[in-house]
Amino acid sequence: MNIHRMFPTLVGVSMNPNHDDSIVKRCLQLEKTKKSGGTDWVSKDTFNTLGSHDITNDKEFESINAFVISSTVEFCKAIRVDSSSSKIVPAGGWLNVYRKGDYQEYHNHNPCLLSAIYYVKTPKEGSKLFIKNPFDDMLAPDYTERNADNTSREVLQPDDGMLVIFRGHLQHCVEKHTDDEPRISLAYNFSTGLDNISLTSA
Repeated sequence: MNIHRMFPTLVGVSMNPNHDDSIVKRCLQLEKTKKSGGTDWVSKDTFNTLGSHDITNDKEFESINAFVISSTVEFCKAIRVDSSSSKIVPAGGWLNVYRKGDYQEYHNHNPCLLSAIYYVKTPKEGSKLFIKNPFDDMLAPDYTERNADNTSREVLQPDDGMLVIFRGHLQHCVEKHTDDEPRISLAYNFSTGLDNISLTSA
């Protein structure tokens, strides 16, 4: 029997060749001075600047923002998104700082078209990113074994300077952070409008 693989879930992963650890200082400064957002989440102790500080408007993140935007454009072209009609613009970005014991439950970023996560600092024992199979909520049979075709989730081990891009509807979570050093990431949402993106501005 021929098996056809249909409707793949496409995730982009890229490494920033110009990643600079000096941005960690700015992130920790924001952790001390800005009010944490997302307090309606289960994982309300995890610090984030959602609603309190948009990093896409912060000059100190200008280089990272430019990398994220250009990589998102590249991802759109790779998956054949028509940039002349279905355009992409940043809808905002925020900082996440995970201290020991912090985590993030499964969630998605609907109604945004795309989401991206940039990893600023990821200790070797830092918590992993889990992306849930969007079809796994359906009535599933009992599998004799799990593989790439029927897995319930995929796991990514973050690294400093890594960028992950995916469709906004995908459920994802972060396991409990067990390292004494903080795990720092930046999250971005993208909505429609690609021609308006400036690759040299934040």
